[in-house]
Amino acid sequence: MHTHTQTQTRARTHTQTHMHTHTQTQTRAQTHMHTHAHTHTHTDKHKRTCTHKRTCTHTHTHTQTQTNIQTHTHTLKHKQTRTQTNTHTHTHTHTHTHTHTHTQTKTNTQTHTHLNTHTHTGCFCVFKSVSRSVCSLSLKDLEYLCEGLEGRSSNPVAVLFDSLLLPDSDFGLDHTSPLDWRYEPERAIPHLVLGKGPPGGAWHAMEGSMLTLSLANWMELPGLGLKDWMREKRRNVRNDRATPAEIASYYQHYVSQMSLEQSFACGTTVTSVTRQPGNHDGSPPCWRVTGLQRREGEELGDGSSVSEEVPFSLLAHNVVLATGTHDIPARLGVEGESLPYVCHSFWELEAAISRGELDQSSDPVLVVGAGLTAADAVLAAHHLNTPVYHAFRRSVNDPGLIFNQLPKLLYPEYHKVHQMMTQQQYQPSTPPQNHAQNLHNSSTPSSPSTSPASSSSPSSYPGYLSFPRYKVVALRPDKKCVLESDSGHRTVVQVSKALVLIGAHPNLSFLGDNGRPLGIYPEETITCRRNPIEVDPFTNSVVAADGPGMYAMGPLVGENFVRFLKGGALAIASDLTKRQRERQEREDRDLTTERLMDRWLDRQVTTHTESEVCVLDS
Repeated sequence: MHTHTQTQTRARTHTQTHMHTHTQTQTRAQTHMHTHAHTHTHTDKHKRTCTHKRTCTHTHTHTQTQTNIQTHTHTLKHKQTRTQTNTHTHTHTHTHTHTHTHTQTKTNTQTHTHLNTHTHTGCFCVFKSVSRSVCSLSLKDLEYLCEGLEGRSSNPVAVLFDSLLLPDSDFGLDHTSPLDWRYEPERAIPHLVLGKGPPGGAWHAMEGSMLTLSLANWMELPGLGLKDWMREKRRNVRNDRATPAEIASYYQHYVSQMSLEQSFACGTTVTSVTRQPGNHDGSPPCWRVTGLQRREGEELGDGSSVSEEVPFSLLAHNVVLATGTHDIPARLGVEGESLPYVCHSFWELEAAISRGELDQSSDPVLVVGAGLTAADAVLAAHHLNTPVYHAFRRSVNDPGLIFNQLPKLLYPEYHKVHQMMTQQQYQPSTPPQNHAQNLHNSSTPSSPSTSPASSSSPSSYPGYLSFPRYKVVALRPDKKCVLESDSGHRTVVQVSKALVLIGAHPNLSFLGDNGRPLGIYPEETITCRRNPIEVDPFTNSVVAADGPGMYAMGPLVGENFVRFLKGGALAIASDLTKRQRERQEREDRDLTTERLMDRWLDRQVTTHTESEVCVLDS
């Protein structure tokens, strides 16, 4: 326990704390009120004498010896409490040593648990007090509110907003948020959203029958409950998760529900974002955004229409980079990667399936990667009884593997893929052609479930073979792929298609040098995990931007989940609101100064007085 002499602390909750006193030497304690104390002395098997003293007081306690005193304290929410303790400096050192020496005692265990509980309660009370304040959350000191918070995001404001919006959701609890949402049009900031597609972005391109990784309430936006909206669309909300099609429809509906259509410019492609210097007329520097907007033209006889791309250019004081990271698929960089049978997106697999190019008689599909998109591809091919080769560079037991981080009950389909990866591994002692024959024989619905690794295993999955800790070293024109293990063993497999699903990079071609100077490592390409854009943690402003007013959020700053990227939006909105307020106050001061100057000049003509000059200086 840390004791501060004549210090001032902020109390965040109303608590009543009973703590216990331990001492090994003589103790003289004086209190201003009645004290009950019980002392027990015993000698353990190591011939050490321990004296335990239990003290309960209701006021400040003064001590001059080596004691560990924890007093009964009353505090009030958001009140300043001054605590004065007369304690020798060596008390802290002795208390710390004593606590760790007697960790086996019941008293010490209770003390540590109580302190942890007190800390959690204090933080939660801060959250509740924020929502009850008349002041908007965007005007609060976010850095102060983020102090001491911990969560599953590295961005502090994301953890703060998630704790406010979804209290204790990591524990499976569904607490009501203490936040109250109000629409105040007088404080609205004019904005324009530029996007290639409709609101919802990449969700519209995802396969509609899969389930999202996140729970439904983690995906929702403020002011419109996603689960309630989903129940209106379908009766059963299985596993509290939604499909990408539902998420895309929800986000599109959200824009219309909140009357935001006029702020969205769909069908636009940004080609350049540059810093524009201020003009001689006194206008401040700003950002120039140029690009192309797709417009539908005259309708043709077959019901289609002619579209054209019209160039546009606009000026903005602030620019927010929120492009995501799914524009440019990551590549292996090996020979033959540009061959027609090699794909780099899940949607290309779907297109091949819809064209009837893949079935149970096809050569196996090679899936490269160990992420969720690769797992979706394995499931899609497996459901069609199409044989699958699955190559990935990690071990199936690697803690960093996403499947080892997902609860089995919530994500049964991904747990199934992980079982397939574990149970049906490639055995170098068996020739690849024998594996391929086994895959074809086991991919028919009527055939028994057999595994190359364990042909009699009742839990095996037909038509699947994994290659853990293997990489692709070449893709040949005859559709033969060369795989190499981390030990150097090579094998060649015959495939019908190869799906390289190892991640993606953002398209920042509208920025100089593809935005590389903005990253944490300026010499490397911007990526979500290894090299995100470097931003201020409490405002999300880009550190290395050419000027003020550039922000970034979402996967560009390493935040992949909708649950946490909303915190980035709060940080940006808060900074914009505060800057707008400061600018308005500055303009008001300038206007007041001009009016006072006019009045002073008028009085100069008649009375030659200078009594108001000091007011101007103030």
